Amino acid sequence: MSAVTTLLATIPSSFMLYRNPTLLNLKYALINSSLIFFLFSFQVHEKSILMASMYESIY
Repeated sequence: MSAVTTLLATIPSSFMLYRNPTLLNLKYALINSSLIFFLFSFQVHEKSILMASMYESIY
């Protein structure tokens, strides 16, 4: 389920890069895919501590 979600979320930026291949769009696609992998991957331990620290900073 995590792999499917990650792949589906990367489709828009990959399509934009395919349609208009510029250096700026490549940078956006790389940043987007790395953030998507971080957010939707199965076990990212840093994500757990990041969510806890964000919760503490809000309240």
